Amino acid sequence: MKKSSLRTYVVLLRGINVGGHRKLPMADLRSLCAEAGHTSVATYIQSGNVVLRSSMDAPQVQADLEERLLVRLDSAVPVVVRTRSELEYLVENPPFDMRDLDPAKVVVMFSSTTLDSPLATIDAAGFAPERVAATAHELILDLPEGQGRSKLAAAVAKTAMGKAATGRNWRTVLKLLEMTKSVDLAD
Repeated sequence: MKKSSLRTYVVLLRGINVGGHRKLPMADLRSLCAEAGHTSVATYIQSGNVVLRSSMDAPQVQADLEERLLVRLDSAVPVVVRTRSELEYLVENPPFDMRDLDPAKVVVMFSSTTLDSPLATIDAAGFAPERVAATAHELILDLPEGQGRSKLAAAVAKTAMGKAATGRNWRTVLKLLEMTKSVDLAD
């Protein structure tokens, strides 16, 4: 496999290692990814954040890992895949001025499908000072009081995203982007 044919991806798993359910040690997740033929596999924290390089395209990476996780955990685990350039674009073009925001209180909800009018059923103004913005595949929430107390986050989870989505705070997004650059340099 030529190095030039490899692409760098961020893979986000939904709902593993949460409340004792769907336990998956990160060493096992790295092994599972390597068994699928992916290289330079790295994980970040215990919530299913993976950076890897692959000759597969993003939908193939998603489908393959979902199937492998189903076999391994005997439970369906939604997987969202982003290219390094997609994540980089999001970070370089945030919908909010990030300078004065706490990166732990800005949450990106990543969807594996295109969002069709995701904010149509949400009266975002009614949740101020919380804010939400949409891209074609993400919702970005500014939650000044944090996610645990957020009524907006609860409304978004119920109405706009669906089951094939997973959230990460801005700090994690930045770290994952940094990891993609390190993986690219290592090859």
